[in-house]
Amino acid sequence: MQASFFSATDSLTHCLQKYAAPGGAVLKLELMVETEHGGTHLEYVEASPRADLPEGLVSCLTRVLEQSPPVLTPGIPEGTLWHLELAFLVPQPADLPPAPWWRRFVPDAWHTGHLPGNDVG
Repeated sequence: MQASFFSATDSLTHCLQKYAAPGGAVLKLELMVETEHGGTHLEYVEASPRADLPEGLVSCLTRVLEQSPPVLTPGIPEGTLWHLELAFLVPQPADLPPAPWWRRFVPDAWHTGHLPGNDVG
């Protein structure tokens, strides 16, 4: 699991920067983990929305984790499923690195696949 979160660090940081979450909140995540083709991945991630967190933060975090790439786990049998509950600590905004300039000045939609014909170059 640690490797899955590590591979998603940049995207998780982006969610936290984008939604300017107040730090110190604990978000309970429910993770369904599956092993397929020699790799383990997060099949789905659920968390209840919370009124004390910015709207969109929870869905951003769960989407990023669900899209994280599989981690090679050759010692775990194919088809293994397990369910985990995890407490995710939302860090203080001051503990986050500054957002890269392109994320501050260019909207997320410029990435390929979001809007046809919308390109930066």
